[in-house]
Amino acid sequence: MKKILFTVCVLFASLINLAAQFSIGIKAGPTFSRMNYEGDLEAKTLTSFHGGVVAGFNLGTKLSLQPELLYAVKGTRYEGNDDSKMEVQYISLPVMIGYSINNLTLKAGPELNLRVGVNSPLLNILSEDDLFNSTEVSIGAGLAYKFLENLGAEFRYTFGLTEAGNLTFTDVNGNTIDDDGDGKIQAVQLSVFYLIKS
Repeated sequence: MKKILFTVCVLFASLINLAAQFSIGIKAGPTFSRMNYEGDLEAKTLTSFHGGVVAGFNLGTKLSLQPELLYAVKGTRYEGNDDSKMEVQYISLPVMIGYSINNLTLKAGPELNLRVGVNSPLLNILSEDDLFNSTEVSIGAGLAYKFLENLGAEFRYTFGLTEAGNLTFTDVNGNTIDDDGDGKIQAVQLSVFYLIKS
């Protein structure tokens, strides 16, 4: 009984300590992304945006864990008869591990992206499923700097580990006309964040 009571007290104290090191906040900023296809499609950088909620857990004096819930638009621009684009709207779930040196924090971690919408002139001839997969997994790394205790800015680069989509054109008989293959997304995100400590 004493052991159980001691274990409960230790767990309770740990939860209190974790809560004392918990912070929540918001972040937003521009996103610069491009899809690299296996074919000869000349992709260009798409400028869009991202924003959402972030949480922070201190795991020690220097280590931290930062899960995020973001709305992010990614994709690519391309040249055809006119300058067009392929945008995919994601609910992004990054989980970053941070290592802090004074006001500077190095971050890295995986990111799961869930497709919630697509915007492209190609939707006239292709479906959303033809253009983009329903999920995409990336790895991200970057730097964050705090100007004030709760206010800072972040640079992050993400690289797709899985294909974000496939660009294949077929005729009415199902024969392939043009196949640019699978595409992976590379993106740079610049963010301003504001954190509130609990």
